[in-house]
Amino acid sequence: MRVSPEWISRKENKEADRLANLGSKNPTHIDFGYNIAKVGKPLGKRGNTPNLFEKNKHVLIRIYKKDGMISKTDQRCKIRFEIIDLKRGVPLERCYAYSDENIYIELHRGHEYILNISDGNIIEIIEEL
Repeated sequence: MRVSPEWISRKENKEADRLANLGSKNPTHIDFGYNIAKVGKPLGKRGNTPNLFEKNKHVLIRIYKKDGMISKTDQRCKIRFEIIDLKRGVPLERCYAYSDENIYIELHRGHEYILNISDGNIIEIIEEL
């Protein structure tokens, strides 16, 4: 069977226009539309979930979320970031680490930093780029 679509104007096909208008006013169907925020594949190793950055080294990162205080006893804050490839300037993977309140205040979402991270804790800010 061969199908060849042909465009017909609304004026020539009143029944199709009536059905389209009726369908657009259907209260039982919710059209959530296209999610424009989800582009490309996730950067984490396990899908969308960031991994704890446990290496001991200086690393270039871009902050994408700050979760605020997580513990009132030790004043640690969770910071989520993308590790940036120094040569190409592209994100490699998503990770998170913890910092004390003083470092947390200095870091801003969307900014790039070179940090000293040790065992999942941000020790110091080396440089802001």
